[in-house]
Amino acid sequence: MTALVAFAKAVCQASFLTIRTFLPDVVRIYVSRGYLAKLIGKVSESLAPSYAELFQRLPGESVLNIDETGHKENGARFWTSCFRAQMYTFFRIDKCRGSKVLLEVLGEEFNGVPGCDYFSAYRKYMRDCDVLVQFCMAHLIRDVKFLLTLPGREVQAYGEPLRDALRDLFGVIHRREKMSAAGFQKALEAAREQVIKAATTRVPEAKHARNLPARFRVIGEAYFRFITTLAIEDDE
Repeated sequence: MTALVAFAKAVCQASFLTIRTFLPDVVRIYVSRGYLAKLIGKVSESLAPSYAELFQRLPGESVLNIDETGHKENGARFWTSCFRAQMYTFFRIDKCRGSKVLLEVLGEEFNGVPGCDYFSAYRKYMRDCDVLVQFCMAHLIRDVKFLLTLPGREVQAYGEPLRDALRDLFGVIHRREKMSAAGFQKALEAAREQVIKAATTRVPEAKHARNLPARFRVIGEAYFRFITTLAIEDDE
């Protein structure tokens, strides 16, 4: 029953009221809210050694996909960070969303490659600790699609070739099984150069359009780390 309650609460995200309704109706067990809270505490204590073991293991991972989301607990703001390794997923709850979370979890000498979005905390961690990063391509595509919703021929003339270059890049990835290893690598590198060229040429004066080329000139390679680091490609 302890495992069932823990699964319902943590995995199914059921409330104590829902669990109290479920147990009598399904398994004929009547429990109080306080007892359910004690069961959850019991499970948390039993998992503490495993949690500590994974926490120690994280800095040694070669690839980690990281994201975070905000939520409230009794009116207070918290952030849950998710660190996904190949064989497990680690969650960390903090009161802040900044780069100090990455420092506390991964340390200053992390040698792996985090896959993440363009949020400032990841950029600061990358810059301060000299960490190689793979920025999320899905977020980049979303930014390009946003450009295409803006008015002005210059913006459209800039955004459309960049969108097409990204399509060509993914077209290469989808044709991987039909290509030799060397041919695939060469095609990837050529597609990358086309994306970078489209992102840094014919830049319009519009404010929203100037952000992307500036981003590519400074850390554009961080969008294409998967081309040179096979572990990222395999993990995806």
